[in-house]
Amino acid sequence: WKLPGPVQCVAVDDAWTLAACNDGKIYELGTTTLKARFDLGPGMRIGWLETHRGKVLVADGEGGVMAYDVERNLLWEHRDQDAGEGWVVRADDDGVVHGCRAGLRYYDWGGALRFAVTDVDDVRFGVVDGADLVVTSGWDRTGRTRLRVVTAGDGGGAPRVRLSLGLHVDATGAEACGVDAHRLFASCGNTLFAFAR
Repeated sequence: WKLPGPVQCVAVDDAWTLAACNDGKIYELGTTTLKARFDLGPGMRIGWLETHRGKVLVADGEGGVMAYDVERNLLWEHRDQDAGEGWVVRADDDGVVHGCRAGLRYYDWGGALRFAVTDVDDVRFGVVDGADLVVTSGWDRTGRTRLRVVTAGDGGGAPRVRLSLGLHVDATGAEACGVDAHRLFASCGNTLFAFAR
């Protein structure tokens, strides 16, 4: 497919393949056609897309996180000037995680804020792993990357792990993380770290 601008993020599930461009639109990629499925407005920077059980979740560059249904109806939206750019939106059956310049927020599926964690600095990447939220954070404010694990659900953001990812790496702000049954993984610039669980 040829899209009208640089692709910021892609979300794929059993029903959709969606691509967000920096023209403020989210395109549905069919087998032969390309059509704008959502239009967030001209110039809107879309930082992340997620799909979960027929819902599309969007984090944007202006402090917003939104949930849409399959008919493109806006279910709820939160916009916070302090949130700034949002690099993460993730979901599980219990709710929605929004990682942004102001930290980490967790909403239920009705859009109510369940908790916020502000001492993680700017959240750059994140994954949901059972009852844990695993994120990389800190680059935007401190120039250093940290791997954090906080408890979701009833734990309400209680910290479990806080690791600094080294001082002698090519720290560029390019960050990611992942988990498996035995390890936590995190990248910082050109270096990949693995920690025992």
